[in-house]
Amino acid sequence: MAAQRRSLLQSEQQPSWTDDLPLCHLSGVGSASNRSYSADGKGTESHPPEDNWLKFRSENNCFLYGVFNGYDGNRVTNFVAQRLSAELLLGQLNTEHTEADVRRVLLQAFDVVERSFLESIDDALAEKASLQSQLPEGVPQHQLPPQYQKILERLKALEREISGGAMAVVAVLLNSKLYVANVGTNRALLCKSTVDGLQVTQLNMDHTTENEDELFRLSQLGLDAGKIKQMGVICGQESTRST
Repeated sequence: MAAQRRSLLQSEQQPSWTDDLPLCHLSGVGSASNRSYSADGKGTESHPPEDNWLKFRSENNCFLYGVFNGYDGNRVTNFVAQRLSAELLLGQLNTEHTEADVRRVLLQAFDVVERSFLESIDDALAEKASLQSQLPEGVPQHQLPPQYQKILERLKALEREISGGAMAVVAVLLNSKLYVANVGTNRALLCKSTVDGLQVTQLNMDHTTENEDELFRLSQLGLDAGKIKQMGVICGQESTRST
């Protein structure tokens, strides 16, 4: 587990195995990173980009596109982009698959990626719980004696390590059919030129507190759906789902 953690933390500096995957040259990606501009017009990034994207094709004519919206860092978006590619482009999909097969593979891929990420931070969560058990109960952190300072510093470091997440939307093009899957609020939009102008259709569903199906799902998990809808956020995020 420790090796997995180091790999996850260092992933933003290391090359990805997906660098060797063939790109789809029939598509393009546009992005605008967070930038601050000085008086002379020079721009610099205020912090590393938290988002990621992919546009690959496999040898069996399967095309995979994805956009990943991260928060609290880019570790999770990098992890998800790499693992989803591995779960979808290494022979799991082929031209003989039916629509039901493709849906099953997509659902399984999202499930595997989420479980893999949670496993990668298992030891960090365990260490956090162990350290917290060593603190006096009912005492605010700012009132703790000096001998607990190292524990508090380590807890802050662990919190940075396990915090963050990613919302994702992916599109698979196989046998001239388009499949879309998402978690969170990333949107897949189908744009068509018609005689009346540009027609835009959203292909997926937003996972937010405005979505009644999502509120019902959360209530089935034992959460107070009414309070969640009133607050409009969960853990500071408008999205009700993320990786």
